[in-house]
Amino acid sequence: MANSLTEFDEEEFIRDIHQEGYDEGFPNGISQGTRQKAEEAARDFFDNGVSVDIIAKSLKMTEEEVKELIRTI
Repeated sequence: MANSLTEFDEEEFIRDIHQEGYDEGFPNGISQGTRQKAEEAARDFFDNGVSVDIIAKSLKMTEEEVKELIRTI
């Protein structure tokens, strides 16, 4: 850490920025990946004849979300 206001520790600054980006990006990436997997599963279930209401209940989605996915197939 810098000893005074005029000193600048570039390595510490880069570490802080990196950590800040990780702290913001990692949970978002996990959330997006989880959502993408659920969407893929919903499409597969529908393609195999599973009803919209069962898909929605199983994947904790609304029936409207499942119907929207189906429309994009």
